[in-house]
Amino acid sequence: GALLVPNISPDGQWLVYQEGTIQRDILTLKVGSQIPNQLTDDAFNDTYPVWSPDGRKIAFCSSRGGNMDIWTINPDGSGRQQITDLKEQKVFKCTWSPDGARMAYYISGGRSFIIDMTKPFSEQTPREIVFNNEAKQFFVAMDWSPDGRVIEMLSFPLGEGSPAPALRLHLDRTESLLAERRLLFAERLASLGR
Repeated sequence: GALLVPNISPDGQWLVYQEGTIQRDILTLKVGSQIPNQLTDDAFNDTYPVWSPDGRKIAFCSSRGGNMDIWTINPDGSGRQQITDLKEQKVFKCTWSPDGARMAYYISGGRSFIIDMTKPFSEQTPREIVFNNEAKQFFVAMDWSPDGRVIEMLSFPLGEGSPAPALRLHLDRTESLLAERRLLFAERLASLGR
């Protein structure tokens, strides 16, 4: 099968990826090897795997709890643990902060949140990443800056599939969310004729 949404381990030695389009599972592959290790192989859909910054966990989105939530698993396939319990909302992508203490994710309906990975989900209120949304766009948290103070986001017009230029969300020292819009990838988008 195809290597979908691959993510390389922090030490550069392993890939984690999603395989399958109808039934989706998570696999790892040592760089230079052709023999994958299947971490999930069941009736649930497991998508968008991403390594923790220390390489000890892999986060992914899974339907195994009855809803698409964030789960983690050890690289050897053991220690599967549900992180979020969103009930009626579905998580579509997640990304660790550089220190592994926070995670940004986005849900159905185009809203993004940050959670504290050092606390149980039941003991916290996810912090929504809020923008003035007069443009009727949804925002997808894609990645963190190395110092954990900036989250890079993609914005998409609601009802359309074409991405707008990326934005950077700066987090101040007190962790309040500041929406400072800066265009990223402008040259790349211009080269694509958008």
